[in-house]
Amino acid sequence: MGNTYNYDAQIRLDRWVRRFVRLAGASIGVVCYMVSFGCVGTIEPVPGAGGADDLDAQAILDQATHYRDPTQFVRVSKAPYVTELAGSTAMIAVYVSSDAATAYTTVEPTTVETGAVIPWGSVIVREELDNGLVSQQLTVMAKVGSQHAISDWFFAVADLDGNAEIAGRLSQCQGCHIPHAGNDFVFGVPATRR
Repeated sequence: MGNTYNYDAQIRLDRWVRRFVRLAGASIGVVCYMVSFGCVGTIEPVPGAGGADDLDAQAILDQATHYRDPTQFVRVSKAPYVTELAGSTAMIAVYVSSDAATAYTTVEPTTVETGAVIPWGSVIVREELDNGLVSQQLTVMAKVGSQHAISDWFFAVADLDGNAEIAGRLSQCQGCHIPHAGNDFVFGVPATRR
């Protein structure tokens, strides 16, 4: 068939960029950082690692939309805070599924070898807020494998209703998480923010 332009991929990327631009201020810095360090550029899942089509991405995102339900999730950050990761200035609040709370709270963003193991099926939700503390979007990680490999993780950026702008085993997300293999590829929340 030859090379064809992937209009769907471009549309998803365009929506993602527009949402970040609309958030202005804090999010612009995040996008600039991500673009300059190669975190954005392709929206394709990692070849050979399986994509969103080999798991139920919508079921994961539907579960993630219940992040404020205390019977399903634990709020790890005591209050929204400006993340210090990757030069970001995004205001976030972090929630993890109840089964992951104990392991997740042993991890600090600046420590890369805690030995934490996040249970299979766990979901981590990072709620992104604007300066008025109004929820804007969700970034989601879900552990969908059990091989202690980066390909065990599903990543997504979604609106508050769980509609994905981008989802799968995404290379642009994996690249930032690989250095945290000793933490089961998660960053955690600083102890001062828990």
